[in-house]
Amino acid sequence: MSRASEAELQQRAAAPGYAAPNAILRRYVDAVGHARKMPWPGYWHSRNRYASQEELLTAARGFHNRSVPVDVIVIDWFHWEQMGDFALDPKCWPDPPGMVAELASRGVELMTTFWPFVGVNVSAHWAEYRDAGFLATNLSSGAPDPMWQYATPTGNALIDATNDAALARTFDLWYEGYGKYGVKAMWMDESESDHDAYIS
Repeated sequence: MSRASEAELQQRAAAPGYAAPNAILRRYVDAVGHARKMPWPGYWHSRNRYASQEELLTAARGFHNRSVPVDVIVIDWFHWEQMGDFALDPKCWPDPPGMVAELASRGVELMTTFWPFVGVNVSAHWAEYRDAGFLATNLSSGAPDPMWQYATPTGNALIDATNDAALARTFDLWYEGYGKYGVKAMWMDESESDHDAYIS
């Protein structure tokens, strides 16, 4: 299919009832709602991954010393002790309030990733989530399924996001593990179907 010539585009635009693509999109957004302005519109820095508080702060100090403006820096995956603990591993992240305060002094907000799994028999919250029915269950067995094995030998069960009580409890735990230290941003990670075993 060849691209339309300038003359063809002008001819279409002159046709009765024609609406330019930008006008169509503008009307659509007016109908369904405009996106809110991002709270931190500058550079968001993320990498695979910061493994400790000192490593992250060293990077943030380096950006600051080189006058690289960073609005948000991300602590990505496996910053917890066990999947589903919903807290920074104290062995690697010994002073969350101090870390958040140092970042804030440089104008940087901290974001942490959130993964919707609970490590089977290893997470501090496993028994609570299992017993309260907060986990998605296998349709055949009726039990939580250790569906994702990565980095947890016993597997990780999926939090049931259709359960309002499960979501409320999870966000309470997130606040206790991150929010109360001044973390204001959460990256909802691993929320896509990226393992072919689950989508075949």
